[in-house]
Amino acid sequence: MSVYKLAGVNIVFEVFDGEIVAVHLDSGKYYSLKDSAAYVWNAMLANQSNLAISQRLSSHYQLDEALTLNQIDDFIHQLVQEGLLVANGDSPDPTGLLEQPQGLYVAPTFAVFSDMQEILLLDPVHDVDDAGWPIAKN
Repeated sequence: MSVYKLAGVNIVFEVFDGEIVAVHLDSGKYYSLKDSAAYVWNAMLANQSNLAISQRLSSHYQLDEALTLNQIDDFIHQLVQEGLLVANGDSPDPTGLLEQPQGLYVAPTFAVFSDMQEILLLDPVHDVDDAGWPIAKN
């Protein structure tokens, strides 16, 4: 049983109509998590274990428990590799399980975007020209 948390203050996220958009401020990448991926993200941040999350999803959608746990573990591993989550030494919170999953189940995944990397990595306080406009460092 594993519990995870945000990797630090350099990870920010917002919910837009059920979609999680997470930004890694140090890398300039941003991520889109929808459907079951958004559910897993929210459950992890509610201090739920990978096992509890997979049990909830497999029960709700009548899925194979072992397969669902593998999918959740793969998804979490990818989020850890991207630097969005780290293992949390806390015990899971059995009372913090979130709302019922919504929509159809699809194995959780995310999309990664780097098209705004240069803009997100600018420091608008320090990286400015004489006119006050942000500029990228060479």
